[in-house]
Amino acid sequence: MLFGPFALQWRAPSPNPPNPSTSLPNGVNRSYLNTASGPLELLSAIPTDAKSSKPPLFFAHGGFGCASIWLSYMTYFSSRGYPCYAISYRGHGNSWYPGFWRMYFTSRGTMAEDLRAGDREVEKLETERRGAEEKVRAVLVAHSAGGALSQYALSRGLVTVQGFCMLAAVPGFGS
Repeated sequence: MLFGPFALQWRAPSPNPPNPSTSLPNGVNRSYLNTASGPLELLSAIPTDAKSSKPPLFFAHGGFGCASIWLSYMTYFSSRGYPCYAISYRGHGNSWYPGFWRMYFTSRGTMAEDLRAGDREVEKLETERRGAEEKVRAVLVAHSAGGALSQYALSRGLVTVQGFCMLAAVPGFGS
């Protein structure tokens, strides 16, 4: 056994992205948005009241998390009229997985592109759903390293939101 029983043996799953292993609560749907790198998981919980004018909430997970960590928040807020969306970045949840070294050397800017893709998709979906003439901007809700990533993306103009909420977030300068 080279390096003993604790040698890291990480490979991208097959299929890639992986098949979802958990079912979603009623009212929450899974879709994928295609990026140049690979498909990203996007969960959505749309209120039954189609006339709701409340701002959409866009949830960004932290390191080692995924979109499904937001399920209880999504079901709670969507039941109160807020359209909710949550993304899994590359290498997380049911999004595509790069190989170990490629993920290891993935930059913050590259991860921010995943957040940007999610933000643009939420804008598109909500603008179409509401039949709005102007883009519908989301409120970005970020946790842990997702907070630092969101601050990075916001400071560089990669995402545009109408509000920003950080829950136990890492500062933008790092941890």
